[in-house]
Amino acid sequence: MPDNQHQVKDFLLDPYFQEWVKAPNTENNAYWQEFLHQNPEAASATAEAKKLVLQLNFQEAPRSENVKRRVKSAIDQAIQEGLTAEDSSPPSKPFVQEPKEIFYNKKWVGIAASITGLLLLAATYFIIRPAASFIEYTTAYGETKTVTLPDQSVVTLNANSTLRIEEGNWENPTGRSVWLSGEAFFKVNKRKTREGAPIKFVVHSSNVQVEVLGTQFNVNSRRSKTQVVLRVGKVKLNIHRDTAQEEVLMKPGQMVAVDEQKPIIEKKTVDPSQYTAWTENKLVFENTSIAAIKQLIEDNYGFQVQVNNATLLQKAFSGTAPADDLDILLDKLALIYHLNITKDGNKITLEEK
Repeated sequence: MPDNQHQVKDFLLDPYFQEWVKAPNTENNAYWQEFLHQNPEAASATAEAKKLVLQLNFQEAPRSENVKRRVKSAIDQAIQEGLTAEDSSPPSKPFVQEPKEIFYNKKWVGIAASITGLLLLAATYFIIRPAASFIEYTTAYGETKTVTLPDQSVVTLNANSTLRIEEGNWENPTGRSVWLSGEAFFKVNKRKTREGAPIKFVVHSSNVQVEVLGTQFNVNSRRSKTQVVLRVGKVKLNIHRDTAQEEVLMKPGQMVAVDEQKPIIEKKTVDPSQYTAWTENKLVFENTSIAAIKQLIEDNYGFQVQVNNATLLQKAFSGTAPADDLDILLDKLALIYHLNITKDGNKITLEEK
């Protein structure tokens, strides 16, 4: 836990702080909000530490594979050169090994030294390379926001969400990239290079890359699960697993859900308007479990929801409610399921009468 001086380095080394920045949830949000409330003098240090964590987290992904290939190629070359140099050198004098004395083959010592030097150079590359500059857009609980990107694509952020874009990289013919934590609806403009080649647009989430040229789609990335719903156009998903990568092509009206805790990728036909209704200030539920509604309230509105009867979580609800008035949704649930619903600070309790 950071000490009383609240130095940036203390937050950077705190695993729970890193988890909060990279994968915010109801529990760690509540903890760090309370921490900042009790320690307002730490606001500056936490803001700087958060910025550094995000820069390190998001700038490495696009380059890591390329760097790995370059380092591996250099190491392979060093090994080959070491072997060639050793093979062409004159034979050395016989070496008599004394008891318990370790025999060192100078060929492999030289190769090891070369590899060590290359690894040091690779490490230096990661340490001294300039940090990419990011622009970050965030929404608070219960808030939505519309953002126009440099290419005139439009993104609508749902509550408790963060969108990051790399500053000054939007004329890059290799692609346009953004990073999302939370939920957003994208209207992506088609762009072409001077030669007429299409420029792809990529949304990075925790375990899925959504690759498009020009289309409209919704991405929800929370709780180690990413859900993509396509309204217009075509989308290619690059899904990252621990040991493999899988591509999934989507057509309009399809939904794909990827859960890091489950081996199966869910793909089905849906009504996209149900998943994008929040952009019009509506919540639409169709046979939605109370468990899923509980998560939505926690993720989008910042409340901790307690349900005293576990069987209630399995019940399904169909209906609508305005997104900017949570009380209307709670009143409907109370009426239909005969519940007593109470609020106490940031805690909501649902119990059957």
